[in-house]
Amino acid sequence: MADKDSGKGSKYNFTEVHMAHKQDWLPGSRTEQLAMSRNWLAILQDKAAASGIPTAAVQNLDNLTAAANEALSLAVTSARNAVINQQVRTAFGALTDCMRDIKRRYFFIPPLRGRRSVSGHASPAAWIPLFPRLKKYILNNR
Repeated sequence: MADKDSGKGSKYNFTEVHMAHKQDWLPGSRTEQLAMSRNWLAILQDKAAASGIPTAAVQNLDNLTAAANEALSLAVTSARNAVINQQVRTAFGALTDCMRDIKRRYFFIPPLRGRRSVSGHASPAAWIPLFPRLKKYILNNR
């Protein structure tokens, strides 16, 4: 009998091993991605201005959500073909790119405001809590 920790003689289950450690926050299925974008829109309609998210970004997300919804509704019909499949891939590619961009720009990296703005010459100390490796670099290279 083979030892499970050594990996010898055991079956390697790719899905079980890799999906348990998945780092991507975006859902895998298109219907879940569409539901997430609708949820974002419901939240951002009220809180975008307070969060500093431009209305153009919210409008772009709304347009891409509508296009992805339309493409997905075409894909479930009996007239599905290679052209419709490509339209679905393109629509959801644009939607996920927009969602990743919104998360990266407005939620992952906070905008510079007040004395930390570009005109205020943001000091590296202002960014230390956000980037631990940057902190280590700055402290080691003074």
